[in-house]
Amino acid sequence: DSTKKLIIAAVKKIDRLIGKINHDDKETLEKNDKFVSKIFDPHVNRRLLGSTPVRKIKFKDSLESVQNLKLIFHELDWAVCDLFLKGNTLGRIKRMLSHISISSINILSR
Repeated sequence: DSTKKLIIAAVKKIDRLIGKINHDDKETLEKNDKFVSKIFDPHVNRRLLGSTPVRKIKFKDSLESVQNLKLIFHELDWAVCDLFLKGNTLGRIKRMLSHISISSINILSR
């Protein structure tokens, strides 16, 4: 129950952040996105060994990134919190887990 409260609080904060990003002017957002793209190494995903090709990192804008974070929180709430709060029998938990395994839950929330 406390985990669910934390997720709900986090989603509320993300909503406030989305509101702030929406109110920022386009020039400020573009400057922030350029700054972020300059501070990361574009070859960060390259394996240390072997001849794997360099994978180019694609940066999303601030608003899209925060919206994706919100989606992950919602999926965690549904996949983890609801499982334990609503799954009151072993059979029900197994059924919910099988549904989760075939659904499109974000890989980051597994």
